[in-house]
Amino acid sequence: MAKGLQGWFESAFGKKNRDVVKMQPLVDRIKAGRGQYASLSDDELRAKREEFKSRHAAGETLDDLLFEAYGVVWEGCRRLTERKASWMVWGAEATWDMVPYDVQLMGAIVLHQGKIAEMATGEGKTLVAIMPLYLNSIPGRGAHLVTVNDYLARRDAQWMGGVLDFLGCKVGYILGEMSPEERREAYACDVTYGTNNEFGFDYLRDNMVVHAEHLVHREFFYAIVDEVDSVLIDEARTPLIISGAVDKSTHQFTQMNPRVQNVVRAQMKIVNDWLTDVERSLRAATDTGEDVKIDDETALKLLRVSRGAPKNPRFRKLGQVPGVLEIGDQELELYPADGHTADGMAIFVPWAEVLICGDYLSPVEIPMISEGGSRSAYRATLERLRELVERSDHVVPGHGSVLDRTRALAILAEDLKYLETLELPLARRDSEQQKIHAANLEQIEAEPGA
Repeated sequence: MAKGLQGWFESAFGKKNRDVVKMQPLVDRIKAGRGQYASLSDDELRAKREEFKSRHAAGETLDDLLFEAYGVVWEGCRRLTERKASWMVWGAEATWDMVPYDVQLMGAIVLHQGKIAEMATGEGKTLVAIMPLYLNSIPGRGAHLVTVNDYLARRDAQWMGGVLDFLGCKVGYILGEMSPEERREAYACDVTYGTNNEFGFDYLRDNMVVHAEHLVHREFFYAIVDEVDSVLIDEARTPLIISGAVDKSTHQFTQMNPRVQNVVRAQMKIVNDWLTDVERSLRAATDTGEDVKIDDETALKLLRVSRGAPKNPRFRKLGQVPGVLEIGDQELELYPADGHTADGMAIFVPWAEVLICGDYLSPVEIPMISEGGSRSAYRATLERLRELVERSDHVVPGHGSVLDRTRALAILAEDLKYLETLELPLARRDSEQQKIHAANLEQIEAEPGA
């Protein structure tokens, strides 16, 4: 009993039913006036559109013309159904067999009012749309129907276009592969079908043109959105982005590409030279018939090749030799690729074959010197290295043994004094260098635990 009473209240006072009650007189008025069109010829029925245009230009609103315009569309659908008229839709012949029902007339009224008409699949949304499209195309400013994909845009334009064309409306549609001229022609039609993406991108492109004659859109007036929840909510989450050519090219690629190619070629030459040396050393080691044993210098070159050209076919072939990968792994422990050791940060100075390690270190720039560089630059580099070594936990030279700070500093001091001996005459140079070397050895041996 309670459920029945609740249902009665909902049927009597529910908003949906109140809307239906309000629209029913409008539907009755459309049905009452459509009989006057049955006696008109096809040309006279088609001429009603020009009459509606004249009356609208004279001051009548589209709301005033709604009942007659919907009656004309209803009559056109009835005639085509009785005649079993057919036309091509997506390459196949389709026979027209639909006449709007009362509920579809209500949906058409709601769409003209700018509201949302919720209709289930099969209730004739596609048919409903042609009535407000016909009505709102009367001012000559165009009416759009926005759908979700190119297939529906073309299918509905060809399918519903048969009725609209019969009533004097020109129908066009927009597809992705169309040229600007074809798009401009389609937008100039009375009714235009297309997808939200195509309409949106055409709008963006129109905002980038320089001359007005290159525009494809015209002034916006009226549009129906099919699958409105999908288009305005789901797909609206993805913005439409369009890019154009920059005003001025920076030519950075053309400037930098030759330089990068030169660097790559130089690197490949160095790597190939190292590979040749490694292959020669491995060949000498394997000729003895014993396990592969190579010196530290060759192992370091092997590591450098693995970092400089890890995909080099010659290097990969070397990896098939037993023991080579193990040597590379051992060397990698001394020179980690990420610049860290178990004790913290490490700085590898390739030209000096020295790895300076310590937790205190941060990436710093060590002045690099080239062969034949000035003595002042070489001295600055040695002084910088000495500063780092004084703060370092330990130093790993190229041959892989770990030095304490005292020995490393003695070696650097010896190098610095060697620079001073270069100013001496050649006869005294050797004797002075020998004295420096002997003094450094005494200093190292005097250290506790040496």
